[in-house]
Amino acid sequence: MTPPAVCAIIPAHNAERFVREAIESVLAQSIPVELIVVNDGSTDATASIIDSYGRDVRAIHQERRGLGGARNRGIQASRANWIAFLDADDRWMPDKLEYQTAVLAARSDVDMVFGHCVEFSVPEGDCRWRVRTDPFPAYSACAALVRRALLDRVGAFSESGKLGEFIDWYARAQESGARSAMLDRVVFHRRVHDANMTRTSDGMREQYLDVIRGHLERQRLPK
Repeated sequence: MTPPAVCAIIPAHNAERFVREAIESVLAQSIPVELIVVNDGSTDATASIIDSYGRDVRAIHQERRGLGGARNRGIQASRANWIAFLDADDRWMPDKLEYQTAVLAARSDVDMVFGHCVEFSVPEGDCRWRVRTDPFPAYSACAALVRRALLDRVGAFSESGKLGEFIDWYARAQESGARSAMLDRVVFHRRVHDANMTRTSDGMREQYLDVIRGHLERQRLPK
C-alpha cells in the first residue's frame, strides 16, 4: 500500500489536556495524511490517549528529548515526501494540507509553504496573555508544509533544549537558498495559555538571542 504523500508530526510532552484536539484536527484533514505522534517522555495520560487511536495514529514513545528531538524522531520514522508539524496544544484548519500540497505540486521552485494563524484561549479570556484574533502570517512550524528534500538538505532540528529550534532551522534553510510561499488564508489556530512553553521557560529572551547570534555568525563566515 502506497503511504500518503504527507506526514503530520505531533510532538507531545505531558499534553493530556489538549493532544486529543490536535490529533482530531489532523484526522479531519480533507486529504489523506500519515499521522505520527511522538510521546516525548510524558508522565501524565498522554501515552494512553495517543494509543487509544489505534491504527489511525502511528505512536512513538521515547525518553524525553525535547521538542526538536521529538520532531527529528518523527521525520526519521516517516516515508512521506512532504512533512508538516503541529504542536500538541494547537489545531489545524481542515483544508490546511489540501491548499498547501496544491502549491508544492504546482510550484517546483517552492520548498515550503506557510499560512496565516489566529490565536484563541479556552475558556475565552482564561489567560493573562494577549490573544491575537485577527489573522496574521505565521512563519512557524505549525503553519508549514515542507519538502522532505529540504529537510534532508538543511539537517535536523536542534536538540539543545533551548527555545527557537524552528527559528534556528528556518534561518539555516534560508541560508541554504530555500524558497517559501505564504498562503493568504488561516491554516491553524494557536492556543494561548499560561503553560505555553514559550511563555514559561526561564531565560526565554536569551535563548532566542542565541539563535539570532548563531545565524549572524554563520552569515559572517567566508563562502
